[in-house]
Amino acid sequence: MSLSWYVVQVATNMEDKVQSNLCLNIIKKIEAYKNANAEEKASFIRDSFGIPNTLTSDVEVDEFLRKEIVLVPKEKVEESRNGKKRENDRKIFPGYVLVRMIYSDDVGLLVRKTQKVSGFIGVAKDSRPVPISQKEVDSILQQVNDSKEKAKHKVEFDVGEKIRIIDGPFLDFNAIIEEVIYDKFKLRVNVQIFGRETSVELDFGQVEKDI
Repeated sequence: MSLSWYVVQVATNMEDKVQSNLCLNIIKKIEAYKNANAEEKASFIRDSFGIPNTLTSDVEVDEFLRKEIVLVPKEKVEESRNGKKRENDRKIFPGYVLVRMIYSDDVGLLVRKTQKVSGFIGVAKDSRPVPISQKEVDSILQQVNDSKEKAKHKVEFDVGEKIRIIDGPFLDFNAIIEEVIYDKFKLRVNVQIFGRETSVELDFGQVEKDI
């Protein structure tokens, strides 16, 4: 069987903690079976989470799980506060963690028993969770990769607020915000040109707040 992606609901703001705890629980479960000379069960857990046999140390396994198996999808965003810009990570799906595995009752219980986990999303009639499609996963991962290439802007703007243009043909002009288009990271503003008001559409990155 091949590995599939599942969505796990977790406590708010505990996504990173759940990722750490689940990775640790997987490693502990493998070690416990090894110490009990239950190599077959240890291999079953490794196979359920796609852990390559070439990874032998706990550090290697933990790194693999964080990068490939237990994911907290994040995107790079550029935030502007008090005129200062900085790049931060923003969770794409707050309250959820993606887990890639071959589902069974044993591994499902391992996930559910992890601290701050509420349960799986999309449970079928037989109480088994339904995996999300590879298309959905690809879309999420593409969003993560795209954000690494070019940070998006997350700035709090208000209609009627005064801003200064810092890029483009209207460099150093002041303007008043008419509309904030957050899904496109754009503003529609009124600019005074030769004594006349002109409506212009600008990217968030082309302006700064006029403090």
